[in-house]
Amino acid sequence: MYKRQWLDIVTARLVGAVKEGDVHADVDIDVVAHSLVCFFVGTRVVGRSRESVARQPRRTAEMWQILIRGLVPVTRRARYLSLAARLEREIAPV
Repeated sequence: MYKRQWLDIVTARLVGAVKEGDVHADVDIDVVAHSLVCFFVGTRVVGRSRESVARQPRRTAEMWQILIRGLVPVTRRARYLSLAARLEREIAPV
């Protein structure tokens, strides 16, 4: 997928999340969308070159845990942290 498409998808999701109260209303959506795409791609690229593929789910979950704490209001955080943990379990290699 091209960078612009990723940015469009993430931007649309962030707009919806702000409207729902799942992301702080004062965030700069464009900056956060760009950062999220870069964080995800960077985590994958660096991880592939430095660690085994089996470690990727853990690194992705760690990335989300950090981002969730910064973007999501405290009252909504527990739900998203549990989703990140579930994602890690679901994508972990067997």
